[in-house]
Amino acid sequence: MLANDTYEVFNKEIGRRISLSDPGIDDYRNELLWSPEKPTLMDAHIELWHNNQLLDQAKSYTAMRTVGIQRDRFMLNGRSHAEISH
Repeated sequence: MLANDTYEVFNKEIGRRISLSDPGIDDYRNELLWSPEKPTLMDAHIELWHNNQLLDQAKSYTAMRTVGIQRDRFMLNGRSHAEISH
């Protein structure tokens, strides 16, 4: 399990980003990072609880990655991907 998090709904809205610490170069989580060359997906299970009663649940999938721009380069997972094939 990479994350197990609990939070509250306020005014019928919720926004959440689950941040994991920087895995470092030798961490097993690097194998889980999504990229075009290795489109790794992970299972996600979400539950909605109210007063200790399970109201709803969903199962889906997600990916772990970061994106950004550094100078004139597109960065994916902290690495430059200047040449992306189309």
